[in-house]
This record gives sequence, structure tokens and C-alpha cells, in this order.
Amino acid sequence: MAIVLGCYAIAAVVEARSTAQTVVGVAATRRWAVLTGLVVGLVWTMFASGWLDLHGWLLVAAAVLPAVLGAASAHHRGGIRVGVGSVRPMALAAGLSAFTMSTLEAFATANGPCDTNQLDESAARGYASVATYRMGEGLATSLLLLLAIPLCTVLFGVVGVIIGQIRRPAHTR
Repeated sequence: MAIVLGCYAIAAVVEARSTAQTVVGVAATRRWAVLTGLVVGLVWTMFASGWLDLHGWLLVAAAVLPAVLGAASAHHRGGIRVGVGSVRPMALAAGLSAFTMSTLEAFATANGPCDTNQLDESAARGYASVATYRMGEGLATSLLLLLAIPLCTVLFGVVGVIIGQIRRPAHTR
């Protein structure tokens, strides 16, 4: 886990240094990208945790939000470079926020009610308590979210950038 968080820190430093060498208008786009990334991270955490019974809608929102930001930033702010530049901080913010919220959720619910399958599984694996087993499972889920969410966010965001670059032909009579 330390390696993954170290890679995140390196990516954040590189991203912060690259903001100084961009075109005009990117600062506002990056602020929206970070805010959208936090929302995308919350949506993925709600999906992974099962807090609401809206699984299909949460997946649609997790795909549409990065695509909309990518399309809007590429279409209105200056092309593919700005569009992809807005997708990177969004992906970093989404992954890190989902990791943080999922880890907090694992800590908060580790000692909660459990079913017989969890009792049997924790006893079979030699854990001292069910809470230890559930915390381990929660951290594994958080790490998976930390790795997968940025990749999905970049994928959907780049698709949005490509869609944002499509120009409608001029109407001629």
C-alpha cells in the first residue's frame, strides 16, 4: 500500500508542476476537475459500499461525470490538450477520495453486525475477531478502488474529450 500511495504522491507533484506551464483558462478547468473528481470518488464509494440501492444509476453517474467534464473542457476551453489536462487531476482526486472514504467506512463498520458467513470465514482464516477480518476486507476494497477508479475515470474522461472535439458541420443551403 505504501508503494501505491507513494506513486500517488509523485503523480500529484508532477501534476502540480505541470499546471504552471499550461495555456490560459486551465486553472478554472482544473478546479472543476478536482471538484468533479471528488464527486466521482463519492459515487464510486457509494457503489462499492452499497449504501443505496441505486447501483445502476451510480455506475452511469461514474461514467457520465468524467465524460461530461472532458467534453466540456475540450470543446469550450481549447482542445485536446486542455481536455486531457483536466482529466488527470480529476482521476487523481477521484481515486484518492474513494480510497479515503472507503477506508473510513471500513473503520466505522468493522465492529458492526455481521452474518454467519463472516463468522465462519474469519474463524477459518484464523483472525482474532470478526472486526479484524472485516477491516482487512475493507482495506483490500479501498486499495482496489485506489487503483481502478483513476483508470476508469481517465478512460471515460478521454472518451468525453474525443466527443468534445467532434465539430458539427456548418449548415449550407
